[in-house]
Amino acid sequence: MKDIINFNAIVKYLERQNLKIDNKTKLKKYIEDNNFNTVIGGYSQIFFKENSKKIYDSEATSSQIIDFYQFDVDFANHVIRLLLRIEKKLNTSVAYTVINAFHIEDRCLFKLNPNFIKQNIFSNLKMVNPPIDFDRIIHLLVKYCETNDNTKVYKIKNTKDVFLTWSELPLDIMCLTWSFATTFSVFLALNDELTEAICEKFNLDRIYTSGFIDFIKNILYLRNLISHNYVLYNARIKYQSEAIKILYFHLFKVNVKHIGLIELLKMIEFFSNDDKLIKNTTLFFNKLKLKEKFKKRVKIFVKGNHNEQENI
Repeated sequence: MKDIINFNAIVKYLERQNLKIDNKTKLKKYIEDNNFNTVIGGYSQIFFKENSKKIYDSEATSSQIIDFYQFDVDFANHVIRLLLRIEKKLNTSVAYTVINAFHIEDRCLFKLNPNFIKQNIFSNLKMVNPPIDFDRIIHLLVKYCETNDNTKVYKIKNTKDVFLTWSELPLDIMCLTWSFATTFSVFLALNDELTEAICEKFNLDRIYTSGFIDFIKNILYLRNLISHNYVLYNARIKYQSEAIKILYFHLFKVNVKHIGLIELLKMIEFFSNDDKLIKNTTLFFNKLKLKEKFKKRVKIFVKGNHNEQENI
């Protein structure tokens, strides 16, 4: 059988682009395991000649590209670990805050009247983007309950009414099935008093709620980038606002003109109670066996290339 994906052809293609193949065995393994378009396509940017998008610098090698790829993958894994911590805290805070605010003794949200839930709990559905209706938010709450061992045991059979079907399922168990996107949608849909109370769970005054919402938007977006094989070191922060800049100043007493990846990482450290992400990542970056000329092109970890900041 003839291989359509031909490794020797790939090597010749890269050599025509002036890339030095210094370890064919290593290159072949990474391409076979991780996809040529991911390793080479995603991480060649800093190794091209200046003002070129196709021809490699004379000092570029395949091993340097692979090592940089592996660094970025490890970097993404560390970021995901902290995002999961923030996600779990938000998820739990949503459930506990609703239960406590409305004194739901048995913790079963669906025993409440649906109209009461709509008018008093999910009264900000318009804040979800794109906006969703009440039936949709209820669907999201129970979407995976039937397939999760922790929740499916609470299902009442032989009824098509969603409130009756899951009336015995406590909200703090139901929330175990929610995705990060669902948790965030539920958080946004809650009434203002509840969202502000949840913000306080993250040690923030209520006046920073809007900035915190934009922070969550950004880390959800960042998690989606990582999940869909995006290059992390070069990631752009999508949601910019005065509110998130004000939040950043509140946390670090530093004014910034733009929230970049390094600023978002500092906020992730704060809200996940982990102050080693940037320090350790910078340490591993400095140990990378890359030519200094290539390291300097990776702006996030090179001193002097960060966002313009003013300490107050």
